Amino acid sequence: MVKTAKDPAYLDRWLASQKGILFRTDNGAVYYNEDYTPEAVYFQYDDATGTWLVARANAVDGELTTVARAWAIVRTMEPQYRGKDVLSLADLSLPGKELESRYQTSMNQLFDVVETQRSFEETLTPLLKKPQRFIKPLSPRMSVKYNSCFSNYIYVDIKVHHTTLDEVMAKNQQKYPNGKRLENLFIFTMNGDNANYSWYYRLADNLTLEFPARQAASLENQLFLAQVFKHLDFSKLPKIPASEKKNLFKYNPFAKAVADIGFEVDDGFIDNDGNLLIPMPKNGKYSFEWQSPYIVATFVKSEGEGVYRRTDQKFTFDRHGKAVKKP
Repeated sequence: MVKTAKDPAYLDRWLASQKGILFRTDNGAVYYNEDYTPEAVYFQYDDATGTWLVARANAVDGELTTVARAWAIVRTMEPQYRGKDVLSLADLSLPGKELESRYQTSMNQLFDVVETQRSFEETLTPLLKKPQRFIKPLSPRMSVKYNSCFSNYIYVDIKVHHTTLDEVMAKNQQKYPNGKRLENLFIFTMNGDNANYSWYYRLADNLTLEFPARQAASLENQLFLAQVFKHLDFSKLPKIPASEKKNLFKYNPFAKAVADIGFEVDDGFIDNDGNLLIPMPKNGKYSFEWQSPYIVATFVKSEGEGVYRRTDQKFTFDRHGKAVKKP
């Protein structure tokens, strides 16, 4: 307890000497203290006695999840935060303004939304350019930056599902019967240390992107991270023609251009819309080249795992993938 006059700037002065604020509300904050240890503090003024009541806790193990649990305790100085169901992902169902009022903070206070959008575009734009848009991506990862002077990020490993959003949700519900769908969100576990959910985006009819939120350091961050996901501007990404959407992220790496008529991929020859015209043979593979007006495929024989021998056998196709005899 600190006996002093009521001063709204008391928390500001307290935080001025700390090393990095992770997030704050009107009456408290989570930050890195002068020893670079995660710490939580909460203030409440008692008008009757003229004293500040201060609850303070730090994570001696240096873990953000530890200080997140401490924050959940110290803020129960306020009656509204008391009760076993206070910290719950069920609050994801609240409208944005109501969520901000309940937690005394906002998406823009917690996260650098502009920097996050930049990371989002830098992650997905290269994957959606041709021919990469036809190739299965290798664990794309974007970062969500905390809006604090301390450089700290949530890393989001984006997953690709070759199915509809409803089918993804149905599979989630079957695997996690106690889970809950909230529009484009699926909550796997509501509360506790294992509380987590994913946000989903329908990129095409049969292609759904998953953005897991389990790496957030606290439940408050998880709640407002959902707002960050919802504010991602997908219109900044390359536009995909309707004729190509069914072939997004479909083939195994890697793609090599064959003149200007298509690409050689691990599965065979695809045209510029990503349609597989000439599949690879079962006992080897083809090396494709364009000899106008024909696609010439040289047979490369498999001689064991990862071992191939180029042969003199050549097969001729028209540009639509139909086998023809070269005159």
